[in-house]
Amino acid sequence: MHILFDLRTVDDHFPGISRYAYEMACALNQLPQAPRLTTLLMKSARSGFDLEVLRRNTHMVLMDTAVFGVAQHAVVPWIAQRAQVDVALFPYYIRPAWMPCPSVTAIHDTISWRVPELFSRQKRWQIRLLHHLAIAGSAHVTTLSHSSAADLAQFYSMAPERITVTSVGVSADFYPRSAAEVNALRERYGLPARYIVYLASDKPHKNIPFLLEAWAAAQTEDVVLVLAGRWFNERTAQLLNQSTLQQRVMRMADVPEADLPTLYSGALALAFPSRYEGFGLPPLEALACGTPVLAANTSSLPEAVGTAGVLLPLELPAWQAALTRICRDAAWRTTLAAHTQAQAARFSWRSAAERLYAALEQVQRR
Repeated sequence: MHILFDLRTVDDHFPGISRYAYEMACALNQLPQAPRLTTLLMKSARSGFDLEVLRRNTHMVLMDTAVFGVAQHAVVPWIAQRAQVDVALFPYYIRPAWMPCPSVTAIHDTISWRVPELFSRQKRWQIRLLHHLAIAGSAHVTTLSHSSAADLAQFYSMAPERITVTSVGVSADFYPRSAAEVNALRERYGLPARYIVYLASDKPHKNIPFLLEAWAAAQTEDVVLVLAGRWFNERTAQLLNQSTLQQRVMRMADVPEADLPTLYSGALALAFPSRYEGFGLPPLEALACGTPVLAANTSSLPEAVGTAGVLLPLELPAWQAALTRICRDAAWRTTLAAHTQAQAARFSWRSAAERLYAALEQVQRR
């Protein structure tokens, strides 16, 4: 089977989608029945992933045509037709309006429906329209969690047989790092000896103001909250200027991929109070590194965390108490850590790629 895999989202601008697309491309290439892959990548791609792996193992087409550009509606179909591919695979819902071959599109979440107040009315309808167009133009749709699959069936009246839950995996790089590696990272970044980590953007649904309010009320003694990721939210900046948080929170810029496992490994826990996730990779990565997770009991997060972490309602008293306990109760942390890696081991990019390949084969046969 010859697949056109659109990897134009493998760029730092799309952190979660970038990881999904890159890891899935690598995993598909390692299957025993490895398909022939023609991949599309932006010439200007900025990514911490090893793109040479893709260049060596796929027929790569470097492009100037971005996923947001009108020209993609002509250029990408032309490439597919010229390459004579059997199926096209799009890891993002913004995709060409038509293709000369059957196509499969990944829709990772339905956040515009589940948390509509985070978007303007115009933005909500724009996202929903693009979802409708992607679904209409696709022979099949994939998503990351059973939660998202149920949402797609509900909000877009999709038949369940048109949806495949591929789930995700954890890179082999995510495993518990040694004390020496953790200490070296601490020195390099000026990290405190004891810290709770949060890793993601602070887009509104990530709920960082809520986390900061809970942290301000928690009794955390000498523990610092490390906020790592991209920053857009002015509300977060305002909260960080409060005297109750200035000495208790540390901000980090984007952390290189190579440093993430050590950052997780050195943390007492990962705090992840997101209101909505299509899957939520940071909790799974933290679990793979042996780090306990405090996560919101929302959307797909129970699927990722399972019984290996602590799932909390989005209520300040619950988070205040959990943050206090995770900082003070070493025995509790040890008990939680004992289950982390078994939960993470339930997910692999190999299994995700096998489920995706089966969906692609089904589309090709039809």
